[in-house]
Amino acid sequence: IDAECVRSVSGASSRQLLERLTVAVAKSDKQKIFEIIAGIYDSSMDISPFWLELIRFYRDILVCLTSPNSLNSLELLHDEEENLKKISKLFTVNDITYQSRLLDEAYNSIQRGNTDKRLIAEMTLIKMSDARYSDNVDALASRIARLEEELSLIKSGALSICDAVDSSQPNASKASKAKYEKQEDNKIYNDDNE
Repeated sequence: IDAECVRSVSGASSRQLLERLTVAVAKSDKQKIFEIIAGIYDSSMDISPFWLELIRFYRDILVCLTSPNSLNSLELLHDEEENLKKISKLFTVNDITYQSRLLDEAYNSIQRGNTDKRLIAEMTLIKMSDARYSDNVDALASRIARLEEELSLIKSGALSICDAVDSSQPNASKASKAKYEKQEDNKIYNDDNE
């Protein structure tokens, strides 16, 4: 019995999809976001249970960021825990609280039934991918925390001003993204076949 067998029996096969979607949000890769949502709809998967899993995945990220010693309580397979640790480095606590609030609001809208679930999902994920698209106080707090992080890195010499000014990837800090992208096992994001 291996990890794939456990995932298929337990219904956790969408975990990789959650990971890829979350990384796409962190990288502000709007094309990947639209592709993933289109894939969900093309496979006739109901977005409601998937969305609930996404909310739970964000909770797992929050646990990883705020209480890494509590990861045992999440009952994750070893590779899932390792992926969660990598993905959590792409976010701040403020990012996760802001984005979790958006996920909750979208879930409530999706549950109403008389709405376009795909539109709600896509609009929410795009807002999550770039806090500049929202005038919400949580979005502002997330943006300020990101600026503070980058200012701290500039002061320490770990990040140049030129790197900090690059706004092509607005969600995750430049330093966090560079660390993540340099890792050899970037399969979470690039492997669309699983």
